[in-house]
Formats: sequence, structure tokens, C-alpha cells
Amino acid sequence: MLYCVGVVALIYLAATRARHVQAMRRLILVSAAIWVLSWFCLYLEIFLWHHVTTSLHLHGPQVPPGFPKPQPGEFLLAVLAGSALAPLVCLTAMTVDWVRRRSARRTGLGNREAVSLDE
Repeated sequence: MLYCVGVVALIYLAATRARHVQAMRRLILVSAAIWVLSWFCLYLEIFLWHHVTTSLHLHGPQVPPGFPKPQPGEFLLAVLAGSALAPLVCLTAMTVDWVRRRSARRTGLGNREAVSLDE
């Protein structure tokens, strides 16, 4: 009976670990995609559309006197936020994943053959 409880506990831990690993990999993939996309859009904002200078100052087109000063739109603000936050999220998730894998290898919990559903 105790053996069955131990096997069930190991299967539950393996499934929980697999869900956490899958969620961490999904977070890394999504944040890396947002990182690349936001930096590409920032490149377009700087060199193609000229809404931002190379020092990341917002620079709108010259308007005649008497007209309201242009302000950055939601897209530009999202691009700037994404290009600043996505690298932090991606690198932090990669570091946490690396540390967890390293500690799992050291403690012997990273061996997938030890917990197999076929046995």
C-alpha cells in the first residue's frame, strides 16, 4: 500500500513538474517573440517612420504654429514598453528555468527515466 502511495506521489510530482516546465517554456517563447517584434517595430519607428529619434526621444513631425502638438499614440507607447519589459521578462524566465534545471540535476529530480508511466 505504501508503495502505491509513493508511486502516485511521484507521478503527481512529475506531472506537476511537467506543467511548470511547459508553462515556463511558453513564457520564454512568448516573451522572446514580443521582444523581437517590439524591437523590430522600434526599428521601424526610428528609421522608417521617424517618430522616434535614435536616442529614443519622441519626435513628431513639425506642425505649423497654432496647431496642437502631436503626442505619441498607444502603438508607440506599447512598442516602447514592450522593448523595455520583454527582454527583462525573457531573461528572468530563462535564468529561473536554468537555475531550476541545475538544482533538479544536482538533487536527482531531473531524471525523467526515474519517474515513468510505463512501469
